[in-house]
Amino acid sequence: MAYPQAPWKLQGYAILCLHLIETHRVRSLIPSELKIISVLPGKTVGGICLSYYGTGSVMEYSELIIVPAFVGYPGKIGSWISHIICR
Repeated sequence: MAYPQAPWKLQGYAILCLHLIETHRVRSLIPSELKIISVLPGKTVGGICLSYYGTGSVMEYSELIIVPAFVGYPGKIGSWISHIICR
């Protein structure tokens, strides 16, 4: 698939669902150099994002993004995305 040149203009909608997740269940999805950040003992924050970009976007497509954990790396924090499925 050929992608248009950036920047991309995307119009659409998304549903984001966040959950408390047991850290031991997602450790295998996170690179070993990243530290899983616990928000409660033994739990991190993760979730899924389902989005659709339609008319008015540079490309029309849908995607499912899997975010298994909130993570840290020296001097940085963020969320790790383990999977992106586009259609």
